[in-house]
Amino acid sequence: MSLIKKHKEKWEDIILFNIERFNQNYMIKNFENHSGLTRYFYSFYSPGVPTIKDLVVVIGEELYYELYYSENKIQVSEIIEASEKIREEFMRYLIKQGTIYYKHEFEYKATSKIRNQLSKILASETVLKKEYFMTYNHQGDNKFPVKIEDDSGSISVIINLNNDKLETELGFYKTKYLFVSLAHGEKNIRSAIQIKGTNKEVGFLDNRAYGITSDMRYKTIYSK
Repeated sequence: MSLIKKHKEKWEDIILFNIERFNQNYMIKNFENHSGLTRYFYSFYSPGVPTIKDLVVVIGEELYYELYYSENKIQVSEIIEASEKIREEFMRYLIKQGTIYYKHEFEYKATSKIRNQLSKILASETVLKKEYFMTYNHQGDNKFPVKIEDDSGSISVIINLNNDKLETELGFYKTKYLFVSLAHGEKNIRSAIQIKGTNKEVGFLDNRAYGITSDMRYKTIYSK
């Protein structure tokens, strides 16, 4: 078993335990394998310390129905607490394994100021959705903008993918949203694939994703 695969299994176990412990009603099938969470897993192997805000936003987006529409709604505080525990347990695991090393001390828990910010984000579905997609935005010249709208038209946000291949990280192309490439003459992105074993997704302006599903290296994740 590869080291990354071993770490991912530990990551998934930690997620399951910490989501389960708050309330069994919040369990979602294969929650630990949701693309946004897998993307966050890969961020531990990049420079810098993965932020608690990004994890809260990811979990909030993945549990948006339980957060806003379920009869047994999950509480904002539960999402923040679960995110803190998941992040801390996995970071301590990686440090113990000698996989990562941080030069400076940092807080595992969110400060009261950050908690207030996170609570405000989770309190609004519209704000949460925008914050989620802004984690994919590249700073600098907005040469390859993509506009994202949900099916209800309640949100509209423009982010810069920073490439003309419509390539981005896991968790971006989600079926409940409409994606329009402004860099390609405001054309809709019609389909997208995930490149298995990587942190990459690629969108297309046509339905070609269907034509490559027979290749085991790819998985079709989006079609409109």
